Amino acid sequence: MNPPRTSDQAPGSPAEIYQRRRTVLGREVEELEQRSRRLSMVRLTVFSIGAVSLLVTLFPGPIPSRWGFLVAGLSGVAFLAMVLGHDRVLKRLERSRGLFQIQSESLARLERRWDDLPLGLRDRLSDGEESLPAFAQDLDIFGRASLVQLLGTVETPAGSSTLDSWLLTPADPEEILARQAAVEELAEEVEFRQLLQLQGRLKADPTHRLDAFLDWAEGEPWWLRRKVGRWGVRALTLVTPLLGLGAVAGFWPFRWCALLLVGNLALSYRFVGRIYGVFARVSERERPFAQYARVFEHLQAFDGQAPRLRALKSALQSTGAAAFEEMARLHTIVERSDLRFSSLHFLIQAFTLWDFHILSSLETWQTRAGGQVRRWFEALGEWEAMSALAGLRFDHPHWTWPTVTPEAKSFEARQLGHPLLPPERCVTNDVEVGPEGSFLLVTGSNMSGKSTLLRSLGLNAVLAQAGGPVCAQALKHPPLRLGTSIRVEDSLEQGTSFFLAELQRLKDVVDAADVGAADGSGQKLFYLLDEILRGTNSAERQVAVQKVVEHLVGVGALGAVSTHDLELAELPELVAAVRPVHFRETLHSGDDEEPMTFDYRLRSGVATTRNALKLLELVGLAFGEDESGKASIPKVGPHNPVADLDAVDDLQS
Repeated sequence: MNPPRTSDQAPGSPAEIYQRRRTVLGREVEELEQRSRRLSMVRLTVFSIGAVSLLVTLFPGPIPSRWGFLVAGLSGVAFLAMVLGHDRVLKRLERSRGLFQIQSESLARLERRWDDLPLGLRDRLSDGEESLPAFAQDLDIFGRASLVQLLGTVETPAGSSTLDSWLLTPADPEEILARQAAVEELAEEVEFRQLLQLQGRLKADPTHRLDAFLDWAEGEPWWLRRKVGRWGVRALTLVTPLLGLGAVAGFWPFRWCALLLVGNLALSYRFVGRIYGVFARVSERERPFAQYARVFEHLQAFDGQAPRLRALKSALQSTGAAAFEEMARLHTIVERSDLRFSSLHFLIQAFTLWDFHILSSLETWQTRAGGQVRRWFEALGEWEAMSALAGLRFDHPHWTWPTVTPEAKSFEARQLGHPLLPPERCVTNDVEVGPEGSFLLVTGSNMSGKSTLLRSLGLNAVLAQAGGPVCAQALKHPPLRLGTSIRVEDSLEQGTSFFLAELQRLKDVVDAADVGAADGSGQKLFYLLDEILRGTNSAERQVAVQKVVEHLVGVGALGAVSTHDLELAELPELVAAVRPVHFRETLHSGDDEEPMTFDYRLRSGVATTRNALKLLELVGLAFGEDESGKASIPKVGPHNPVADLDAVDDLQS
């Protein structure tokens, strides 16, 4: 049974809530835009008055200059106040526009309008050279119309990396339960989740990497290890001003203070390269880091009750202070180091050895908080990943929490659907894959739903083991690792034929099954094979498929195989293991009816219908016969081939 859900939102469906918020934010954006335009006009007017008054002051005429000076001064004060007020309005406008866009994206996500959604951060920043497991491509985990695009509320590299890792690497059952509890609590926190997304979106450029900052933050301090030098600098900082004051008061000659000043400057010159090198590196690397302060402050304000949420909040206070407070302290130190660019720096450095004290403060921060920075961003990544899964839970309240347990003997689902299909078009089916010693054989005609079923099985397994909800009424399965061969491509660049690419993919699946059977991890291989070995003749394909499936069944893997070879169900070597199911189509002959329809309902047994020739007719390929009774050159039928191609596209979608 699913845990109860509580809501702090106004009643209504997710679409109604998003639309209501979008309407309110739209009005707010219009009001703020009007206010911003008015302030711009008033600022321009005040500035003009001030400029004219200043000219009157500089070039006296019939108006006394003192009045022009007064008006110019008051105009300057008013202009400054308006600049500050306008800045606040612009920040509110930026926030409202961002939230308005998030509502629009949320509605598009509900309706699966992929073109209106941004790609996942990985896809936006990827150079196309990253290696991914085969199932990521087969199951549409990345790219357009993908699972990551559906979960596309993560806005930071840390969140993107964590979510990608969760989708690609199955968690153990205990971890899954911990994530589920946290995701369930976050699901109804629409305001918090959307503000987290907004804060991440408003921060610095996502291409900024924090690796350089982490290199310094996790490095060894240099100055703090020199205790004698630090105490010497402290003594000089105390003695030099006292000697100066004493010299001014006449207690002793100024030359003693002058000697110390020269010594201080010589000491500063001796270490200036080392010190300024640290200042420059930290200053440059701290800027992208500082942009996250508001994100961490937002996380710190959330009072979550789930154990995982409490642990993450505790991780953001690992130094005894909140992460955003530590970031503010570092930013203050970095700003103080900028005194080296001031004309007064020479004098202040001579009397106080300012740079040494700033370096000491930097390294004290490095020692206290630097080692925690990576954990802060790991916590941020988990927050964002769970928030993305929580958005999926909120958007689809009828989806369920899966049960992943080693006690399960099979992948057993009730009303399983494809997560990426629009809910109103998603046809669900009861399906069971397993137990050990068996496999699901999926048959059916072209476009009837075989590949969609395999992807539904795989995607829901991915979501289940990431800690998210699944598109089903109920789902229970053991810990699984995925092995797929669905979308295989040849490669001209690598000289790989389609058949060789299929063989390599099958080898990877078989090797994964062997490893899973031997490593004792408790994870079974979950294989999904779609029309495998299409690159060879039917006789050899049948034998090869039989050998592969027989081996997978023998090592205890669970899986499903789709095929047009109905004879596979009758092979003596597989007949005891096969669990046949099929899809079917309905042909119509009426002029006012669709020529072919599918109900996408899964049925027991082997398919009994085929539709390849009918599809040829639908795309306008009508094969006539010559006088000898042989098939002649194909000709376009009486219907519009473009319209027929559109009809086929509709059927495929």
